Amino acid sequence: MKHIVYAEKPHLMGDDAADALMEYARALADAGRSDVVTLRALDEHGSLVDVTFLLTPSTPLLTRTTNSEIDGPDNAAVVEELGRLASRLMHPPETQPEEAPAPQADRWETRQ
Repeated sequence: MKHIVYAEKPHLMGDDAADALMEYARALADAGRSDVVTLRALDEHGSLVDVTFLLTPSTPLLTRTTNSEIDGPDNAAVVEELGRLASRLMHPPETQPEEAPAPQADRWETRQ
């Protein structure tokens, strides 16, 4: 388990979720982009909460390990999606030049 500190509040979540969030935040910052991500976490009182992170190139995030041995909230689907998004930002697909449009017949040509 790891704490993600965001807006001066600690949020406890599984290592996979914390690591995926940090990796995606880094990829967004490198690309000069932003996004909103929601993850399940435990708040400072141990309550299960949904936490929405606004990730911008200047978002301060801190990840901190814990000694907690409890299982983190299930974020498997979000972790998978964050991995895909980060990978796409770090390794964008090659762009192919567009094919030139086929020449069209002159609309004013004389018909015989």
